[in-house]
Amino acid sequence: MPTQLLDLQRMLSSMEALRERMNALNGEFYATTPRYESAWGFADNWPKMNLLDTGDQIEIQVELPGFAKEDIHIKVQGNYLELSGSRKTACPNGYTVHRQERENPTFTRSMTLPIEVDSGKATASIKEGILHLILPKSIATRPQQITIR
Repeated sequence: MPTQLLDLQRMLSSMEALRERMNALNGEFYATTPRYESAWGFADNWPKMNLLDTGDQIEIQVELPGFAKEDIHIKVQGNYLELSGSRKTACPNGYTVHRQERENPTFTRSMTLPIEVDSGKATASIKEGILHLILPKSIATRPQQITIR
């Protein structure tokens, strides 16, 4: 019985060594591959965005390649932001589709901003597939300088 247990331990350690060698050969590819894709192939946090605080305003940059400004909807209320949109790739009249690899993605992404913003003064523009949002901070949440008399 102890011999069988030792044989099993040797076999398992050999399999572990093989797994480690395979990971080394693959350059740790599988260890660095993100595991957060949804069933549709998009990551849960798609589209990718950067959120920057400049002091008086929040600037957000969102990657939206192939989206027109008419395809994007933005809602801001207090400190809540919601982005949504859908891109359509239509076949021109008279053409027959033989292969279509580009998808027609639809997305909704929402988040709580770190501070309340003044949605009435917010601006948005899109250029080269990057959506730029400028969200001025609410007057009540901006830092105020107090002078001593």
